[in-house]
Amino acid sequence: MTQDIHVGRLISEFANYQGWSKEDLERILGISTSNMYKKLKMSDIDTTFVKRVAKAAGIEVPELFAFGLSQIGVVNAVGKNTIHYKTNSSSSTERILRERVAGLESENQALKDHIKTLNRLIDSYDRSK
Repeated sequence: MTQDIHVGRLISEFANYQGWSKEDLERILGISTSNMYKKLKMSDIDTTFVKRVAKAAGIEVPELFAFGLSQIGVVNAVGKNTIHYKTNSSSSTERILRERVAGLESENQALKDHIKTLNRLIDSYDRSK
């Protein structure tokens, strides 16, 4: 028997994990309060909405679902059963953080290179006076 993930509940739990209130989520996604609550009650949500949530968090859709699978006690959308996934949520979080740090380090190095170039231009300008 396959177990389904209640996507609305997943998004709600993920928003809480991100520190987003329902109002923050509404503002970030640009939807009304009533539409937000309708979406979060749905077990099946259109992929466009799921992509918007993932994009707002700076992650990919599979990482959003990995978050859901890593949580202990995700409720099955079909019934009252509780699914206990034994995956390690910290490894997924650590991987995401490592990727973000690597991206920031790369951006930092590019900015340092840009500053060096600007300093050389300033020096060149000062010498030409």
